[in-house]
Amino acid sequence: MIFGGNDTTFINESKVKKIQEIKLSNLNENNEDKNDKSAAPILNKNKNDKDTKDTNILFFPISSLLTKTDKIDKEIKCKKCNFYFNKYSKTYSENTDNKDLLTWNCESCNEKNLITMNDSITNFFNKLDKNDYEIVKEKSYIETPKDNNNNNNTTPNDNLKIDNNTTILYCFDISGSMNSMYMVDRQTYLKIKNVPDIIDKNKKYFRVNRLDCIKSAIYEGVNIIKEKNPNTKVGLISFNSKINIYGDTINQPLKISNPETLNNYDLLSEIGQKNSDKINCSINESYDSLMKQLNKIEANDCTAIGPSILIAINMLRNKKGSTIFLCTDGLANKGIGGLEFNNQKEESKKFYKKIGQLANELGIVINLITFKDEESEINILLEMIKESGGDISRVNPEKIIDDFNNILTNKIIGTNTKLTINLNKMLTFKNIDEDLENDGSTYIKNIGNSKENDEYYFEYKFKSSKKIASFNDIDIEKINEIYFQICIEYTNEFNEKIIRIITDKTKISTKKEEIEKNANFDVVMNGIIQKQANLSMQNKINENNIDGWKEYINKQDNINSSTTKIFNQIISNFENIVISKDKSASHSYNSMKNPSHILKKKKKQYEKNKSKSEKVEYGKKK
Repeated sequence: MIFGGNDTTFINESKVKKIQEIKLSNLNENNEDKNDKSAAPILNKNKNDKDTKDTNILFFPISSLLTKTDKIDKEIKCKKCNFYFNKYSKTYSENTDNKDLLTWNCESCNEKNLITMNDSITNFFNKLDKNDYEIVKEKSYIETPKDNNNNNNTTPNDNLKIDNNTTILYCFDISGSMNSMYMVDRQTYLKIKNVPDIIDKNKKYFRVNRLDCIKSAIYEGVNIIKEKNPNTKVGLISFNSKINIYGDTINQPLKISNPETLNNYDLLSEIGQKNSDKINCSINESYDSLMKQLNKIEANDCTAIGPSILIAINMLRNKKGSTIFLCTDGLANKGIGGLEFNNQKEESKKFYKKIGQLANELGIVINLITFKDEESEINILLEMIKESGGDISRVNPEKIIDDFNNILTNKIIGTNTKLTINLNKMLTFKNIDEDLENDGSTYIKNIGNSKENDEYYFEYKFKSSKKIASFNDIDIEKINEIYFQICIEYTNEFNEKIIRIITDKTKISTKKEEIEKNANFDVVMNGIIQKQANLSMQNKINENNIDGWKEYINKQDNINSSTTKIFNQIISNFENIVISKDKSASHSYNSMKNPSHILKKKKKQYEKNKSKSEKVEYGKKK
């Protein structure tokens, strides 16, 4: 985990004084006649409890799970708040008669926990030399032949990567609108059409249609998969007014066109499950056939998005860790999940959310690829993508291959993922009202499918002065540091159920300006972007809050002016967002999923435009 304040958490000096005043007041009330109100000091209004802007932001990248750490078979946690024993934990003996009985004061809630020492516990303590460790809750086993040295034919194999069922399924639109044309330059044309440079040398621009663009991106993606992971299975489904289930293309495709079938949820689910064996061969085996079939496909007719995605999900029902690429430019107007008419939309929204929840339960990610200039009701499809943990990309022809492959490389790290953040009992979370436990100091979020580039930022703050003053075991002036812990429960690529425990600490300081001089403002800005994106998704944007953050960032001397401008531009966009519009929905969703990518992308574009502008100015001067 990474902190906005680097290694320091900010607490307002007036809050510290307020806590001490309340404690003194309580002490006086206990020592003097409680009816004598003059004995209690007059307290100032607690101004510091309002929403302030500071660096108290915690960042957790899912990619942390890729870092190897020690596996530990012991699970010791606080009986009161479930904070795990860690490298910072200290034990002591209170019982002189039993030296094997140790006491551990929880770093989060100060609860006393008893630990009985034995060889297993000693071994556990000796392994705690890192900030994180893993507990393997359920191991994966494979069958291995018996031999003379091993009488047990079932053994754990740490080198086994259980990817036999992992599949990438391209589910793409071939309706009439996919024939819409773009004018592109020579280089883009050659890349999309995959042809040598033998065309008219005098011609600068060429026509390609949307289906050409999608097919070229699939070609490129399949080639990357074949090169990097040739055992992966790849399948195709195309849809217009009917659905063509090609699978790995080794066998004959199945066509679904009956209108009654296209509107029947249960029947479509059954068709998907019965045809799961149509994706049976690795891309090494199916490559030639798949490329040949892809080349034949042409576009015409309507758009049956709902039926095709429902079949796709059910084809992958037993292939956990698989990915679907839904590629469309149009409005769903055929079969279940239709969006052509207003009276369909509410029911269809529930349908797509249900599909996303099913994908999440099955460990399948759905990614959406669409075109920038089209209205394909992303705001309704969004629930499906969000529930499954997928990505949205609004592409143009020039960048479709790169955008496609960026999503392709954002691999699934875990399924059935649950994230738990434990703060010190003096702290709570800002702008989170649900899923809190331990009096607001613990946040639990069921993520489902977790992907390598996913990011999570959390703003935290000190609880009210009155609340902190009520903790008899805390003297705020004597506390120099506080502890944070992240627990991630997930099923990994080896089909093992894992708990990753990450613990860290920060100092506490009232010196805000000093903290800001050494702060990690990338974390702060990304955290703000994610927060505002999340609020915009819920139509809860507060312009005063945005203005407050812009003012806070603008006054920081250690952030360069170009970064400040880009940050202001990004969060200002949220002020005018109308989430019913496709562009707004995708912008907010992508900013929420991966804000650092959005910031980097904008910085790169800014530098590119600046460089062009400087060249133009230089030319004028000459």
